[in-house]
Amino acid sequence: GKAFDYIGSSRMIYNMKQNNFNALGGINLKLDDIKSVIEFGQLGKGKIVLHSSSKDDTTDRLSKVLNASILDDSVPPTSVQSFLEARPSLTTVVITNHGKKFLNRYYNSILDDGENLGFNRFFIIKIFVYHVLEMIVTGESAPQSADLPIPLEDLVAEMLYCYIQSAKCTRFHAASTSGAKLINQIGVHRAPNAATTLTGQLLALLTGEKLSDMNETTCHKNRLTWMGGYNFTEICINSTVNYSTAVSPAFIINSKAGDNARR
Repeated sequence: GKAFDYIGSSRMIYNMKQNNFNALGGINLKLDDIKSVIEFGQLGKGKIVLHSSSKDDTTDRLSKVLNASILDDSVPPTSVQSFLEARPSLTTVVITNHGKKFLNRYYNSILDDGENLGFNRFFIIKIFVYHVLEMIVTGESAPQSADLPIPLEDLVAEMLYCYIQSAKCTRFHAASTSGAKLINQIGVHRAPNAATTLTGQLLALLTGEKLSDMNETTCHKNRLTWMGGYNFTEICINSTVNYSTAVSPAFIINSKAGDNARR
């Protein structure tokens, strides 16, 4: 979920309604293609609560695996509200550690750190959710840690450490371009947000194809992703990671209205 308003989710909904939200293979994702939306809200110490817009098999499975209670028709102010506004019948679930009142008084402040958040428990919850979704989507159990290059539990723990404890970590260094600096301020829309770009490159590093025969020039020429790589070896990555501009649809709508008025 997002920490600030509904800009990203409302833009995503707008693009889908305009048949302009690119998914894999150049195929546009439509709102009717979405079966359900699952969002992680404020999580930390305490019992897990599922805020659900309506019950279905996904909600029941999550409740059982996470040993969580379900609060019907209690969706908090999160990104899923944009989806429900566009399609009220859509099943949405927000996974939190609170009921009708928020528990984290430090949310998104300087005190909202790893110690107060309890992120060791947080990554366990995400692992459980991953196993449930893998079974729902593929009908098969998720791969065991022994079958993966790195145990999934260790990978998630590493990533959470990078995001919550310190950005000076191996994964972030490998996914960054040489000399890149991480800027965390929320600002006006002028250039790509550094944290967003880094997240996209991290996903590309973890899921993409490494092209060792390409140098930086040929990598950029082919519109692929160039990054530092592990041990600063630098590498070109071909991936399916995609970006969508999180700018309010109001700017687009107002711009079109202004163009029509000038005509």
